[in-house]
Amino acid sequence: VAPPNTVGAFVARYDALFNFVWATRIDGGPASPMRIRTDSLDNSYLVATSQSITNFYSTNSTFLTSGTFNTPLSYYFFKYDSVGIVQWVKSSVKSTTNEIVDMELDRIGNIYMVANFADTIDVDFGNGAVSLIPFSSSNADMYIACYTSNGDFSYVKSNPTFGIELVYDLAIFNSNLSFYFTGGYSDGYNVNYSGTDKFISGRYLVNYNLSCLSTAQIISTSNASNCGPGSLTLAATASSGSINWYSTASSSTILYTGNSFTTPVLAASKTYYIEAAASTCNFA
Repeated sequence: VAPPNTVGAFVARYDALFNFVWATRIDGGPASPMRIRTDSLDNSYLVATSQSITNFYSTNSTFLTSGTFNTPLSYYFFKYDSVGIVQWVKSSVKSTTNEIVDMELDRIGNIYMVANFADTIDVDFGNGAVSLIPFSSSNADMYIACYTSNGDFSYVKSNPTFGIELVYDLAIFNSNLSFYFTGGYSDGYNVNYSGTDKFISGRYLVNYNLSCLSTAQIISTSNASNCGPGSLTLAATASSGSINWYSTASSSTILYTGNSFTTPVLAASKTYYIEAAASTCNFA
């Protein structure tokens, strides 16, 4: 229950029959409608703005304080678990010309946000290492950013141009890990974030494969050995895209592309080098 004469917001959970489960409050006057999404474990992820230092309460009456506040507004990105205990809170500057438009989750817990901005915006929520600057002060640009289930920044994609670019909506299709978003622009916009430029004009609906936007990483390797001269099969796995194999760390010549590589006959120890190459964006 909120104290009298206070301004704030609340988060409430109900079951499928609309029976009350729990509720908790956020004190500090969130000034915009909060966006909320849930994952398969019933955790809740929210984005809101506030005009003051904000307390995020849990159902057990404990709370986390935003810690920092930025003028004129702050964005807050926060998470509740399935029983209403706040897990973390992150904040960033919100100017009057920046707006997070939508937020969605994929089936493995990554969080995606699309936003419009016409001023410098802190994309990584308070870390200050990743900021975007619009093409000019008179233009609006857009971006899509990805975060982990812990709220940590993963990557951002944007193609600021001389016109006005806006994003309207975001939808994720978990069956094939692709997503759609709609938008519009005044002077053409490059909707391809990797590979050949693809400029379109007017309003648009665009479809991407999620793997083409993420930064591909090597997540596992498998070495091999042999007693005496012989050929060996080495293996590796990437988070997305394909794997390129090289003979030296500085080589630009690809020996093979794929998850496993069979060496020529070796008579001595040899180290091979790999990189994860991101997929080319598929869009329509």
